[in-house]
Amino acid sequence: MFLHGSNTGTKLGNIGMNIFTSRQIRLALGTVAVCSLAWGTAQAALEATPYVSYRVLYDDNVLRHRDEAEAAAQSGNGSSQLEDTIQTYAAGLELDYTFGNQRLFMEGSADTRRYSEFSILDFDGNEFKGGFEWKLGSNLNGDILAERTRDLRDFSNFSTGIQRSIETRTDQSAGLKFKFLRVYEVYSRFARHETENSLTLSQREDYEEDLLTFGVSYVGRTGLNIGLESKFADGEYVERVPREEYDQRTYQLVVGWVPSPISKFGLSIGSTERDNEAANQGDFSGATGALSYDRTISPKSGFGLSIKRDVSSVDQENQNFAVVTGATLTLFWNPVPKVSTNLFYVNQQEDYRGQPAGVQGREDDYQIAGVKMDYEVGRYFVLSPDLGFEDRSSNLPSQEYDSFRVGLTLRAQYPIR
Repeated sequence: MFLHGSNTGTKLGNIGMNIFTSRQIRLALGTVAVCSLAWGTAQAALEATPYVSYRVLYDDNVLRHRDEAEAAAQSGNGSSQLEDTIQTYAAGLELDYTFGNQRLFMEGSADTRRYSEFSILDFDGNEFKGGFEWKLGSNLNGDILAERTRDLRDFSNFSTGIQRSIETRTDQSAGLKFKFLRVYEVYSRFARHETENSLTLSQREDYEEDLLTFGVSYVGRTGLNIGLESKFADGEYVERVPREEYDQRTYQLVVGWVPSPISKFGLSIGSTERDNEAANQGDFSGATGALSYDRTISPKSGFGLSIKRDVSSVDQENQNFAVVTGATLTLFWNPVPKVSTNLFYVNQQEDYRGQPAGVQGREDDYQIAGVKMDYEVGRYFVLSPDLGFEDRSSNLPSQEYDSFRVGLTLRAQYPIR
């Protein structure tokens, strides 16, 4: 993938109801009406789930400082405070509508987040995401997806003391897939990403990127898929003077293999080239790829393992892109029907490139681990405890930190079918 990272959350506040009357919702409902006429409403089904939630989170290093001395130096008042307890009140609505072979889904939510110690960080956020999946006959299908998130910018790459920057991230995409001669597929996808920050100091990191993907593959009857894929990205950091623009191209072999109902392999291997138009920024040309393996151990448990090397655009201070190499392990265990447990561990190296001349390069070693459990209390309540740990070492001391978090979320929902 070209886009690096994102911050998401569940959302409520004074602007909460605006999301349910937004232009995106009205447009989506209009799409349903048109498509219902075009394809008919046979076997139509609507599922709606309104919900509210409450979350309490303890974070022992909210601002991602290296230590108390750094916290005191950047606080402005000599305070070495690191930890805080955050409460989040949220409300939202999930919709899922199927008619014939078509499906429309969306979720709108809003939240209000309050900090016990760092009250200057209090904010109201929101999130909208939705999509339309369509199918014509047995050979042609596609989708349209959209997501918009308004959230507090992560402090892991924002070392400016206690300053709040609200980050708005928007993603839109449309995909198309056509099957021919029974065993071949050709597909394409266009995606657009935008990041905007409210704090003037952070607006240097605002960027836009368009990504176009083309591919053709052989779909075997033995569970083996093999094909060629190309990706073309075009982006710019819109608030930098002069503007920093770039082009990125990836050509790769893509292989998927499902040897049995309980296991799956994935492989992509190729090369990526990135050209930065600014004369004082480095380019990149090298091998990239990914390997993944998923296995179901039993009806109640399984795991997934993936390794990757890719080139990602980053909306982080002074950098333009990063070469990311790492591995991810995920585990799931569902001991009883109403309890699900998920664990993950990520270890990766991030080599940041494209910084202006005279700015020191940055290389990070990053580890993150976490566990989350969902316990369904009857039909209307879900209780979700979670904990996580992050540790980052870097050649730049100001970028080093570790943090521990433990949280509990209670969600009350009312499914309507």
